[in-house]
Amino acid sequence: MIYAIIMMGLLTWFIWYYTKQAKTDGYLTRFFEDSPESKEVLKKMKSDGISEDSLAEFSSMEDRLLMLMRQTRPTPELARAQSQQIKDRFLGYDFGYHEKILKKRSKLLDIKSSFI
Repeated sequence: MIYAIIMMGLLTWFIWYYTKQAKTDGYLTRFFEDSPESKEVLKKMKSDGISEDSLAEFSSMEDRLLMLMRQTRPTPELARAQSQQIKDRFLGYDFGYHEKILKKRSKLLDIKSSFI
């Protein structure tokens, strides 16, 4: 009985986790749950007819950006540079949410550092 409960819990978690991610050309994102906007931009790119290779490239670049922002001691310069690379590579899409995430993250770090 306990095994059935554990298996149901794991199944529920896997379903929840994978619905928060995106898969393009075999690349499964790892950090898209941190940014629903990333998933929306990916959907827009798909509807605009962007190639699968470019979608996978965007997904991996965006995932790296979100990973940099999630790190305990992120370097804002790296995250900003990654954001700029995405903006330069995928012109015509609105990536204003990158700055919002960076600001939100830096505020959280300021709060954390005040307790240390």
